[in-house]
Amino acid sequence: MPEVVALRLPEKTNVESVRRLLTEDRRTTPQMIADRLNISEKTVRQIVTEDLGKRKICARIVPHALTTEQKQERVVYCQDLLLMGQNERFWENIITGD
Repeated sequence: MPEVVALRLPEKTNVESVRRLLTEDRRTTPQMIADRLNISEKTVRQIVTEDLGKRKICARIVPHALTTEQKQERVVYCQDLLLMGQNERFWENIITGD
């Protein structure tokens, strides 16, 4: 008879605890959260990606999609940059890198 493997779903309290810890310090690592909550790092990663809908970008965990307010803030910010860019001296102060 094939072995039956039980799938353990994260407890609601763990999900809320992970959410709270990420809100308090967005730079916290899954290992730090796992140690603090006494759960596995794998469980933390599952909660972060599946339950909280976040993903890792540039070593930070961020939401998959921006809110309408965040999108509007980006539009306003970009419009401001375009207005500042009309001054030729503005471009002399831009520094980029890889």
